Formats: sequence, structure tokens, C-alpha cells
Amino acid sequence: MKHQIAPELVQMARSIAELTSDPKNARLHDERNIKSVMASYRDHGQRKPIVVQLKADDGTPMVIRAGNGQTEAAKRLGWDHIACLVIDEPDAKAIAFALRDNRTAELAEWNLEVLGESMRVLEADGVNLADVGWEPYESAPLMAAEWNPPPNTGEEFTVPDKRVSLMFTSTEWDELKSYLNAKPTAAEVLRLVKAGKGAV
Repeated sequence: MKHQIAPELVQMARSIAELTSDPKNARLHDERNIKSVMASYRDHGQRKPIVVQLKADDGTPMVIRAGNGQTEAAKRLGWDHIACLVIDEPDAKAIAFALRDNRTAELAEWNLEVLGESMRVLEADGVNLADVGWEPYESAPLMAAEWNPPPNTGEEFTVPDKRVSLMFTSTEWDELKSYLNAKPTAAEVLRLVKAGKGAV
């Protein structure tokens, strides 16, 4: 039984060979995603079970409804078992859970200040942030950003360059600053937002 499953989950281990990938999986897993899961499994092992439908309505047994990418990562690492929570329910409920499991994660947001701070801690400890899921072009701006509130300088609208660089080029920022300093009406600002920042 080759795996790296947390001891508390070993009793839930099933042979990967008996599992069926979800034929209605709406979630795509590219190479970057799979490699990121592989890195997590190498460093931490499996700490939460995947979710498997005991039998689909058409009779297909052991359909993975949450954890298709995790299972693929485990297979690539040479595991022959993975911890599963097996649920006996019809397709409608199983598919609804699969969609909700992915969608609820998407609806959450990052606290970028805390994320950047966490990245700095990991980098100082020698952790490769790409293995955690962030490429250098994604992590560098977050770690370099200045998160202190911009100073109140009266009429002039200013903000530290490091914060601005996360969203605007220098040219776009100069245009936007000039626009804001002209004290546009609420309607004009709304038009700008709807049109996108390039419409200044």
C-alpha cells in the first residue's frame, strides 16, 4: 500500500485502481495545477479525503466527485491508494456537491496584504513559492507591495508607486491621477469604471 496519507485518514484508504474519474467533471486540471498538488502531497501528504460517489445512476462504480486532480497527482507520485469519503447518493446530489465544492472556493478572496506577508515568511525559510502555487511574476509584486495607507496630502491624490504597480502601468497611473485631480462627478467616475481603466 504505497501512499503518504495522514495516519488519521489511513482507514479511509482505497485502491486508486477501483476509482473512476468523473465523466462530468466541469473542473479542468492543467499541468501547473497537477504539479502544484504533487508538490503539496510530497511536502505534506494527504490531509483531507477526496469525495467518491458509491455508484452513479448509470451503474458506474466509485466515481470521484471531488478530488480528480488530487487523484491524478497521487497516481503520478506512484501512490496506489488514496483516502476517500464514499457517499451513496444519486447523480443530481453528487454533481451538485462537485460544483459547489469548486465554486465556493472560487467565491472566496485573498487578503493580499496577509498573503504577501506569508510569502515573505516562506521565502525566508527557503520555500520555493512556485511549489506552493505562485510563479515569481505573481509573488514578487505581492511581497514588494507597500500596504500602508497613502498619506493624506490635501487636494493631491497620491498613492505609493508599489501599490499602483499591481494594477496600472506608469502611463495609465499618470492619466488616472490627472483625471481624479480634476474632481470628476460620480456619474463620470461610474462611466470610467464601466468602460475600464484604459478609458481615461
